[in-house]
Amino acid sequence: MIVVSARVDSSSILESIKFGAVGYLHKDDGALKIISSLKEALNGGSPITPMIASKIFSNIRSVGVSQEKSIQNTKIHKILTVRETEVINLIAKGLTYKEVASSLKLSVNTVPVHVRNIYKKLQTTNRSEAVFEARALGILQ
Repeated sequence: MIVVSARVDSSSILESIKFGAVGYLHKDDGALKIISSLKEALNGGSPITPMIASKIFSNIRSVGVSQEKSIQNTKIHKILTVRETEVINLIAKGLTYKEVASSLKLSVNTVPVHVRNIYKKLQTTNRSEAVFEARALGILQ
């Protein structure tokens, strides 16, 4: 099946391909183009108007970029545990270990353990560096 249509939005094109179209042409393509496209399809080809091909490539690129960003965001948020993320967010606000412990209902002795883990995971050695790295990675809210 070859689709000949006035619709050039990527969703229409991709839906047609998904449901079995081997080619997609614009309705303004001339009769000779349509005839040659039919012959091409019969020989196993996938005729497509250059404008349509451009739409498909553009769509694939944008989907790929958004998926890549989603994967990166997932990886970033897996660097720290939920509790470590809560701790670094409070530290970034300037709270002391005692205030962090009180806010999160933790032992005062537990906060430094989380902080050491944060330093290790973010490859930092102090609060300022940890906050800077967390901000750069998009961990801070």
